[in-house]
Amino acid sequence: MKYILFLLLFSVSNLSFGQVGEVFKIVKFSSDGANYDAYISSKDAIYTFDFCNDNDLCFKNIWRATNSSSYGIVKSLQRKEYKDTQTFDNIQELRFIWSFQNTYDNKTGDASVTFKKIIKNYRTDFICKISVLSENYEIVAEGYQETKDYEKKETTVVNDIGFSPFLGETNNSVNLRNEPNVSSVVAKQLYRSNKLYVFSNNDSNGFLKVIDIETGTIGWVSKNYVTYIKKLEINRNDVFQKTGNSDNYNPEVEVKNTSSHKITLIVDQEVYTINPYSSISISVSPKSYNYVASASGVIPISGVQNFANNSRYSWVFSVVRR
Repeated sequence: MKYILFLLLFSVSNLSFGQVGEVFKIVKFSSDGANYDAYISSKDAIYTFDFCNDNDLCFKNIWRATNSSSYGIVKSLQRKEYKDTQTFDNIQELRFIWSFQNTYDNKTGDASVTFKKIIKNYRTDFICKISVLSENYEIVAEGYQETKDYEKKETTVVNDIGFSPFLGETNNSVNLRNEPNVSSVVAKQLYRSNKLYVFSNNDSNGFLKVIDIETGTIGWVSKNYVTYIKKLEINRNDVFQKTGNSDNYNPEVEVKNTSSHKITLIVDQEVYTINPYSSISISVSPKSYNYVASASGVIPISGVQNFANNSRYSWVFSVVRR
């Protein structure tokens, strides 16, 4: 296995965004497409930017479990900031050449690095891609920024809960959390008789994945506070209409929102937001997907859709009140 270690700390004076002391914990790790998530977890790996020789900006990679690291000077640094047009997350991106040295084998080399800091409402994630130039292989790592709440914690492992949605309601006041654990950030407080779209009766760590119908907020609620009302229909017809063929192998999907509501579309685990009277275009792998479309104050609709390769699809979404 080829590997380089990782940790990131941002310097205010040289990076223009971020602060000295920021630490990014690696949760997912792959080398040339091979998955090493379990291995990297055992190493307690992190990323940081710091200074070398008081003046030069350095990129450091540290495995805290073994006190090993890769480190080196940052060259040809480029920065940009932008907003993701689908999720509306703020993205802060660095690109640079990294001249690294490993403490564990004294190996040296150069690598091209792209580091994206993804700022969400409730936490900051990152994606880091490192291409080692002399050996022509790529490392991809993902994780989150450590804070007092997240430091030394892994992202919660979410069990496969399946897809058998039902309408439920809260039987008492309860917190709606961003992840299925009691230490996760509270997205909002729900009160007795709040109506919920529940993805499945199968739980993850004792929590059910839900959508608060009143606000459209997605999150997790303790299963002990949810009462079953009725099963919800899964539409197995082709809601996404095929509109033609495409030169691209991956299907191209256009979703139009003709309503005055902001719509949230969930396709398997991916979440897309479509503003009122607007549309988005997405590309997916050719296969069958579970989907949920929701808007505040409206019971979400559920379905299964198969997308074929080299095809274009379209769905016009509207909200009808009765």
